Amino acid sequence: MATVPELIANQEKGDYTLYLDTQEVGSDVALKFNMDFHLDEEVGSWLANTDFRHAVSMGIDRDQLNDVFWLGLGVPGSHAPSETNL
Repeated sequence: MATVPELIANQEKGDYTLYLDTQEVGSDVALKFNMDFHLDEEVGSWLANTDFRHAVSMGIDRDQLNDVFWLGLGVPGSHAPSETNL
């Protein structure tokens, strides 16, 4: 990813085209909770709690993650498969 901006900037000069392979499988990166976690009873109860999982989801700054890790090229969304992949 670190070289993507340079590759994009030099496409015309280098006579090539950079294609970004956007997967329609739902997600390349996802945060998933193990709701059957039993090594620590308290942690397991939080992970199994829907309100806790919703709060974590709302606390994630997807735009910031996109800017930092995917150079703004990512598309934040659900990890459910695309409608074109049914």
